[in-house]
Amino acid sequence: MIFALDEDGSFEWAKSFGGPGNDMASSTIVTQGGVVAVAGFFENEINFSENASDGLVANGTQAFVTTFSPEGTYINSVALDIIY
Repeated sequence: MIFALDEDGSFEWAKSFGGPGNDMASSTIVTQGGVVAVAGFFENEINFSENASDGLVANGTQAFVTTFSPEGTYINSVALDIIY
């Protein structure tokens, strides 16, 4: 789950995402423009919005990067291969 608070600490929005396998967000940044980027790992599949076509499918475990607008709206995501 990710969430946003305003400068006074008041709640603005929250998003939950995941899938049936192991999922882990490991890094989060907020750009100067307020876009929230989250990176992590997932197994099998993961979805970042209510729209099923916004999901990613993995062959095993893959990394992901996903972004949300300053208002919490899903922007996009990408799956990345992990090279050991």
